[in-house]
Amino acid sequence: MSKVKVSNGMIVSLIFIVLTIIIVFIYFKGSDKLREKLTKILPILSSIILTLNLLMIVLNNHESNKLKKKEQVIKLNAKSLEFVNTVYNLFLNKKDVLENLYNEIYFKKFKKPVVLSEVDITYEERNVLFIIMQHIENVFRVYYITGGEKELYNTTMYEGWDYFITLFFQSPKVQKFYMEFKEHYKSLGFHKWIENKYVKPNNYFNINISAVTEKEKNKYSIQP
Repeated sequence: MSKVKVSNGMIVSLIFIVLTIIIVFIYFKGSDKLREKLTKILPILSSIILTLNLLMIVLNNHESNKLKKKEQVIKLNAKSLEFVNTVYNLFLNKKDVLENLYNEIYFKKFKKPVVLSEVDITYEERNVLFIIMQHIENVFRVYYITGGEKELYNTTMYEGWDYFITLFFQSPKVQKFYMEFKEHYKSLGFHKWIENKYVKPNNYFNINISAVTEKEKNKYSIQP
């Protein structure tokens, strides 16, 4: 025999219906004195019900916000897993052609000072950089544009991504790649976020940094 799941909303509705029936019955079947008392009580009861409804709305909004945050975390986890399964597997399976790029990004192994003419990007490296940039842009779209990242930015959920993007743009190959394909990344202010937050601290090739307003600095968590 299947069990019927009763929600809180159904219970509240049932109580409301029962109380309404009782009040109507008393009003039409009770004595004049009882009806008079009921008339005085009803405004107070209405105020209580109104207050209860307002509290229920606040509670529902709170629960909705909690659910939204959980969904954002789930999306971030899925995005991180997708990143690991694609990019890290590429580095692992093509070590012979991607090891230099890997060492440059993760261990900062590159010649200093950085000279543009001496920075070469291979065919395989360029393809991997396209893939990584697509993942970073997806994170930007999902979390910055929706406001989600603002809630997650100061927690460990986003710090890993922020740390990786910082490492990523310290690479001369990455900056040269970005400089060559900058026009691809102007959607929704993505280029402003990248340039002011990640390129600017180590701008090897004097890339023209897009101007941002004070409002955008706050939106993109860009430090002065």
